[in-house]
Formats: sequence, C-alpha cells, structure tokens
Amino acid sequence: MTVFVPIATVIYAATMSLGILAATTSRRFGRLHHVAFFTTCATSLLATVTTPSWYLAGTLCCLAAMPFCPSRLLRHRIVGSMGLVFLVMALI
Repeated sequence: MTVFVPIATVIYAATMSLGILAATTSRRFGRLHHVAFFTTCATSLLATVTTPSWYLAGTLCCLAAMPFCPSRLLRHRIVGSMGLVFLVMALI
C-alpha cells in the first residue's frame, strides 16, 4: 500500500463531511463541494494506479456514479458511504 491510500481516505472523509454539513444545515457549499469532489476523484485515482486493489476500483465506481445520483435522494448518501467503506477496506 502506498501513501496515497490514506491520503485519499482522509480527503474522501472530508468531502463527505462537507456534504453532510450541507445536507443538515441551510448553508450551501456548491463550488467548494465540487472542488473537494474533484480532489477526491483525483486522489482516489492516484491511489488506484499506485496500489491496484479491487476495493479501490469499487471506490472509483462509486465516484463515477455520484453525478447520476441527485443529492437529495437516499441513493446519493448510500453510494457515497459505500465509496468510503471501500477505501477503508483498502486500508485494512
């Protein structure tokens, strides 16, 4: 495992925390959340390239599905949570 897997996990968790904060408050983080999502995709891709793992491939699949899951639906939360679970599994 390379150093990119823990970095990708921390960035993913931070992006997910920002999304949870946006969902539970009236504040909107549109641009910031999109930049964080791009950073999450980039670091997860880098982690997958440097440490080939089926768990990391699962994370990339979840990230690829996110634009097709509207943020107000339960599916958005489920897919996002699954991506984080895959990253944590790659750490173990």
